[in-house]
Amino acid sequence: MVAQVSTSPWSGYRLTWLTVTLWLAISGMLVLGMLHMRHAVREEVRVRMIGHTAAVLQPLVQDQVDLALAVNPELPRNTRMVSALVAHARQQGLLSMAVFDADGLALDSVPAGGAWVELPMGDFLQLQTGSPISRYDPLFELARLSQTANGGLERRSPVLEVVLPLREKDRTELAGFVRYQFDARSLASELAEIDGQMRKQTLTVIGIGLLVVAGVFAAAYVGLRRTQAMIARGTANLARAESNLTLSAKASALGQITSHLMHGLQDSVAGLQAAVGDSHHRPDWGAAQEYTKRVQSMVRETVELLNDRRSALAYELSGDDLAEILRQRHAAGAEKRQVVLSVTNRFAGQLDNVRGNLAGLILGNVVDNAIAATPAGQSVQVFLQVATTSNMLQADVVDSGSGMPAALCEHLFEPGCSGRPGGTGLGLALSRLLARQIDGDLTLITTSAAGSHFRLTVPLSAQRTAIDMEKAGASGSPK
Repeated sequence: MVAQVSTSPWSGYRLTWLTVTLWLAISGMLVLGMLHMRHAVREEVRVRMIGHTAAVLQPLVQDQVDLALAVNPELPRNTRMVSALVAHARQQGLLSMAVFDADGLALDSVPAGGAWVELPMGDFLQLQTGSPISRYDPLFELARLSQTANGGLERRSPVLEVVLPLREKDRTELAGFVRYQFDARSLASELAEIDGQMRKQTLTVIGIGLLVVAGVFAAAYVGLRRTQAMIARGTANLARAESNLTLSAKASALGQITSHLMHGLQDSVAGLQAAVGDSHHRPDWGAAQEYTKRVQSMVRETVELLNDRRSALAYELSGDDLAEILRQRHAAGAEKRQVVLSVTNRFAGQLDNVRGNLAGLILGNVVDNAIAATPAGQSVQVFLQVATTSNMLQADVVDSGSGMPAALCEHLFEPGCSGRPGGTGLGLALSRLLARQIDGDLTLITTSAAGSHFRLTVPLSAQRTAIDMEKAGASGSPK
């Protein structure tokens, strides 16, 4: 049995699916990593920008406190500190200010009578370490700054709150605290602009990264497909080699047997030809002489095929070669019987010399039978093409004879069963046997009063591709 190599498209689909899945997974990891990095950088930038005001304001306020505590020593320390801070509470964008003593109790506020001047315990404990506090609230309720602000109506706006610890000069303990609340609309605009720029940069980096990853995977995918194609070609070559080895073993055994038979038969046929003599002087022996010549021709062709096989020649036959062989071999016989022989080739592939010569020998026998069964003035048509459902040569022989009875069709390919008077049936039986030796077949498709239709199918070589089949041109069976 000839090894069959089939390439399923699912292998390509699995490779594509695996490549796309890996690309999506790595792309997802890239996107998540970039978003996480963007979030971390964004938070770091916001912290630095929000804390910038406290870092700038801390030394300025401390200088004011140092100057206030250095003069009028007869006044209480808290009074001097509050007077100095309130006197400078006209900074640009300042909404409110509150001054606290060292215990966190409110001393004074601007505007006076502020409703939110208490110092939370959490802030008090954090300020004990000497670090300032900066908070940004994008939706601060301005009504909380004063009990009478805006008639009690709530209006939200970005606010930056800064709480600073205060010390006396040359002393380590805290002298008090001051809390500022600034209009932060400009800060909100800067933060929004930075967020927009970071968003664009992140999307750009993600897009470039996805393109790079896609390019890498596309190159890897192309390389894998090429490797897959190379493996497929190697598998096809191995299958072809196995097929040729199997066919060689079969043909060798068959050739040895046939060689002995043909050499013995060749001498017997030659003696029979001499015994029959000239049919012009013996008209009743004309049919016997014609049949003898045909058998002698078949023996000669078989011997030539065996000699060709022994010589280890390797070549290929095209559809045009087969068509030309059929025309040359049977043109004279068709002309003698006044039958029109038409050979149409739609087969654009190649057959190795073993398959090609055996196919020509089988078709020659079938065409001879078709010419013999066709009345004068009618036609015999031969069609060579690629089978539409498999990777095989399909050769159809259609005659215009009177057909064969149903009882004969059941045993048509058995030796001794023939539709011609005096026929032995060996021709069709041997033809089918030879066809099956190369994993092909010879079958009767239809037979009727309008004629008979025989079909020979022969497998192509293992390296035959679908492209060759498309070149051959798909067409249906002859009517």
